[in-house]
Amino acid sequence: MEPKYQEALESLCQKNKYQEIIDAILDIPEEERSYTELTPYIQKYLLHGVLHHGFEVPDTVGDDEDCIHIPEWKVAITPQISQITHTSVVLDIYLYFPVWGKEIYECSAGMGTDLKQAFAMAVGSFLFSLMDGIGAMESNDRPKLLHTEFAENPHDFQVYLSNIVGMGNSPQSAPDVYWRLLKEDIRKRLGNQEFCFVKVYAAKVNGQITGECRIDDKKSEELSQKVAHLVEKWENGPFASHKQFFLIRQEESTYLPYPYSGPQGREQFRNAVIQAAKLFHQANTQELYDSLRDRLAKAIGDATLAQECYLFLPELCAQNAFPDISFSETLDITLGSAPAVTCYATQLADYWPMWDVLISAFQDGTFGEDGNQIYQEYISASSIFNVVKQMKENGSALSDCRLSSLLCQMEEDFQIR
Repeated sequence: MEPKYQEALESLCQKNKYQEIIDAILDIPEEERSYTELTPYIQKYLLHGVLHHGFEVPDTVGDDEDCIHIPEWKVAITPQISQITHTSVVLDIYLYFPVWGKEIYECSAGMGTDLKQAFAMAVGSFLFSLMDGIGAMESNDRPKLLHTEFAENPHDFQVYLSNIVGMGNSPQSAPDVYWRLLKEDIRKRLGNQEFCFVKVYAAKVNGQITGECRIDDKKSEELSQKVAHLVEKWENGPFASHKQFFLIRQEESTYLPYPYSGPQGREQFRNAVIQAAKLFHQANTQELYDSLRDRLAKAIGDATLAQECYLFLPELCAQNAFPDISFSETLDITLGSAPAVTCYATQLADYWPMWDVLISAFQDGTFGEDGNQIYQEYISASSIFNVVKQMKENGSALSDCRLSSLLCQMEEDFQIR
């Protein structure tokens, strides 16, 4: 980048004229634009010139911070530029709710005749979908009520629907079309969560159909198929898409205390899962492995979490290792000699969070040089691995495999939570 362009951009930043950055960039001839060099300035434009003061309530951006805080909504928003061209942009946006310890990831893309239009589309899609739903939740704007039962306990939820953001030649639809389609299935997948979110994405591109439904960012194949079947009825065209969020918050009167809530509780949970992985790795004899479940319970101090780590972590690693297999969304949990209780994985408070802790520990080097070995050992210890071996011996394709509900034999002191 020529010095004169850099000096102009630096001057705008020093004067806090962030909204003018995009016009200064458009003044640079396309053949002279280096987006690698321009991205830090475009990031400031996005953060300070577009998103800052762009919400329904006041927001703040601290000095040298890369995120926006909305105190009234108790959320921090970190936008990042993932991809950028002369006429398109892809944004990775992370929202963190410290009260719940929950992060929402949103990918928002935009296209236009130039970069300014592309940003307007990408940011507009984010504001009118996800942020619209959060605004509705925080202002308690006409929630839909949902009653469920889990582990013999009643739970009442309030559901807030965002706008449906349509792109291309997408059809005009009722605001609750996807809620009516998925309501009963979502009801079955709720446990004792304080808060969760559902993202629905539907698209039809030159006849190719995409349907996706994610609960707390975990894809449900069954619900995604329902969305895809709805899209089949759309007219054919070059491009059409819908995006909508459901924000789901449990009423305080039915929420049951969870031992790992709050910052300290989440840290305790993380430490317990990591300790469980280390003890599993150290169980290098049959005698140590046979006693592992009991030793985990003593070390962690939570019999339920110990049994979950013992049974779930191997299967979660194997699911990650063999993505071509279709896995059931349910688990059949047996307590002692009692009949099995079928639960959706999303209902269990510890199931997906323990995977999030473990994969993060693998990625950040928590286990040092033992990380990959622990991962491989977990895979080898799973029931899924045995199925994979049999299929390979038979010459079967993994993509043809659909596994039934995982059977989990728990001790009688296990609590379904």
